[in-house]
Amino acid sequence: MNEQNNQVLALQLLRQRVLAAESVAELQVAAELFAAEVLEGETAVSTVLNTTVSIQKRPSPANGFPIGKSGYALHIEGAINKENRSLFQLAAALMVEAPCLATPDAITQTERQLEEALCKAEKRVNELSTFQEVILQLNTPLELDSVLNLIAESALQLVDADNLHIYLYDMESDNFSISAARWSNGDTSPAVSAPRKEGLTRTVALRKEAIVINDAPSHPLFQGTQAKGWQVKAIAGFPLMYGKVVLGVFTITYLHTHTFSKDDLRVLTLLADQAAVAVRNAALFDNSQRRLRDMTALMDMATRVTGKLEVQEVMQTTVQVLRQLFNARASTITMLTDDKLELLVVAGDGILPEMIGEARMKVGEGVSGVAIRLADTVYIPDAHADPDFLSFGDEIRSLIAVPLLVRDEAIGTLTIDSDEPYAFDAANIKLIAVAAAQVSITIANARLFGDIKKHAEDLEEAYIELKESDRLKDELVQNVSHELRTPLSFVRGYVDLLLDEVMGPLAEAQVDALNIVSTKTDEITRLIGDIVTLQRINASNLDFEMVDMVDCVKTAVSGHQLTADKQGVEVTFDCADYSELVAEIDAGRINQVLANLIGNAIKFSPDGGTVGVFLHEQDNNIRVDIIDKGIGIPKDKHQRIFERFYQVDGSSRRRFGGTGVGLAIAKRIVDAHGGALWVESEEGEGSKFMFALPISQNGDLA
Repeated sequence: MNEQNNQVLALQLLRQRVLAAESVAELQVAAELFAAEVLEGETAVSTVLNTTVSIQKRPSPANGFPIGKSGYALHIEGAINKENRSLFQLAAALMVEAPCLATPDAITQTERQLEEALCKAEKRVNELSTFQEVILQLNTPLELDSVLNLIAESALQLVDADNLHIYLYDMESDNFSISAARWSNGDTSPAVSAPRKEGLTRTVALRKEAIVINDAPSHPLFQGTQAKGWQVKAIAGFPLMYGKVVLGVFTITYLHTHTFSKDDLRVLTLLADQAAVAVRNAALFDNSQRRLRDMTALMDMATRVTGKLEVQEVMQTTVQVLRQLFNARASTITMLTDDKLELLVVAGDGILPEMIGEARMKVGEGVSGVAIRLADTVYIPDAHADPDFLSFGDEIRSLIAVPLLVRDEAIGTLTIDSDEPYAFDAANIKLIAVAAAQVSITIANARLFGDIKKHAEDLEEAYIELKESDRLKDELVQNVSHELRTPLSFVRGYVDLLLDEVMGPLAEAQVDALNIVSTKTDEITRLIGDIVTLQRINASNLDFEMVDMVDCVKTAVSGHQLTADKQGVEVTFDCADYSELVAEIDAGRINQVLANLIGNAIKFSPDGGTVGVFLHEQDNNIRVDIIDKGIGIPKDKHQRIFERFYQVDGSSRRRFGGTGVGLAIAKRIVDAHGGALWVESEEGEGSKFMFALPISQNGDLA
């Protein structure tokens, strides 16, 4: 706008200098000053480099502008844009008034022409200034209502019309909505509630081109009773086009005789083009704002339902949130019955409470039934126009039904409806589909939680029963063990008396029989002792003391030397040059562990085999390894051999003897020390049993 004002001022100054020019040289100076003032604000878009102006006797056809009939011309050397060319043409017309060139009659005529040219230039400058201001405002991110009101107000500033109406248009539904109206007296009330089906507005939308009527009373579109009553004299309609899409139509109306000029149509066409872009941008802005609100609402819904693990509560919260989000008449959730033949309304908002848990429909019938059968979204834009529409009420005009899918299987539907036709658009349908997917997952999780909760309760009951059974079993084992010790003591005592022949001499066969009884009695006593040991071993009843593990292990190896010699097995001990390794242990219990592991290694080694015992320190632990070349253990039995009364197979017990509790006792003792006992073995390749004990029970390296 400042640039246009500068141009008008430059023309006014030129005229003053021209009127004072007494010679062609002075006229030349005036032309040069005008050129400097006009070209001072040139930009790179309309570059004027090294441009010179001069008053010459011979005009150039390309760059010369004749100064009236004086024989002189305003000559331009250099490139100029179209707008500045027009200004220099006006300047040449002004120079006719120069006293050095014109006669008195010519001056009078030129003054009139100049006044007309200046008025026209001022009008154009004002028009361009207003239009530029409108374009700047339309290109700012405005809400749709603000854009439409600005278009209406601006159009009445550019042309002297009586009113303007703007209608938004939906090509898919062929429906209009009045969005803005403006009268010359400032009134904003629309003239009609909706455009006529056969009227100008719809015709413009269908043809996708402007229609200009300078004589409305004689035009076919204005012969109806209603149209004649408006007393329209002239009217023009312009489509708001974005590509090939009609976004709307604006009409400009005159209630007095008027003929649309080329300037009117040019300005209004430009405004329509800019308005279409602005409406599109505003619609995108509104859509982005709406999507932001929708996504925020969905996140809020997700937060609200995710924290709920009861299925009914999840479904009821969902329908309440969606109804509020879409400002809908009602929202419901249906679920398939157990026989999968019907849908039952299980949650709803905006419907009669008695319908929940009672209202049913068959699969394949109604919108929800079809959505289930197709496993796809069904949208009814206008229920009254659909003869196959089946509903619980005539007030429903538009409805969306989305299937609830769990692992690609439809379990129910989510529906939302309105009492207005075409209430939902594509964005709404996508949003409801997202909500349905979210609800499906939440319902599946809630159901899973219910199943897990019941399973956990069942497991808790079973665990309680198992603990009680284990307690009773341990109690029974202890009681039986104690009860067996007393009679076994009597048996052993009487056997010893008989063997000592206190009750009389014995035959050799009797002595052999009594020795067998004595041996078996000892085995039973040891078994009972092992069982009692298993029941009693824990950290609280161990007697910890600082013990030299080198001496402890060496003593255990020596204690098994005689057994090894009898079986032809060589036992070696390697303590890696440690003179001593002190650890806080219960020496008696660790001796049991060593005795069991070394004894097993000897027992399961072949004649002539070797057993190696190794002692070393590792990561603040004392570690003992017992390695044999015996029968080995299958890998799938490595953990089970530490269970009570378990042996790899029944034949091993018959072949090698044993009760099957030795390793269980050893593991219980090592665990009570805070250590670990494990095995590495392959069948037929021998075994390597290892256990590690902490140096100190308090974590101190004392």
